[in-house]
Amino acid sequence: MRKCNRISILFFISAMVVLAQPQPPGPIVSYQGAMIDGSVTPGKIPDLVAWRMLFIVLADGPHAQSYSRRAAHLRDTGLSELEISQCIQAANVAAKRLTSGERKVQASSMPMDEKTQTLRIQRDRIIQEVVSELEKRLGFASALKLQTILRDRVKPRIRMTAEQ
Repeated sequence: MRKCNRISILFFISAMVVLAQPQPPGPIVSYQGAMIDGSVTPGKIPDLVAWRMLFIVLADGPHAQSYSRRAAHLRDTGLSELEISQCIQAANVAAKRLTSGERKVQASSMPMDEKTQTLRIQRDRIIQEVVSELEKRLGFASALKLQTILRDRVKPRIRMTAEQ
């Protein structure tokens, strides 16, 4: 019993000595690009990122605002109530598809880095599909209004690294 305690104490002291030593700097984390500030250069924010952010604000969810508060984000844009409703429905469709796809990928046995890459590709594909469907439903003029909303309201609020 005493020998076991001595070994445990010796191991603990050795670990403390090692941890007290100055550690060499860890690996340098490098990003593929610099920080992009949408308030300075909104044109550098990819449309898919802006759409994703807009859908997050508009979609139902456990912490979502009331429908009228979500719709208020689009009310002064010239979109009709029906078009605003279609935008919110599209955001809900995107959220459901993203959640469903994420569950399937997370449940798979693929390595984590492969899961991350698969989720990123899947997320972009889903957003593209939902945006395309929404733009077809709304028509050219209203789709143009939404592009203006992305450019003037959504993108200026985004800050990201180039790889996001």
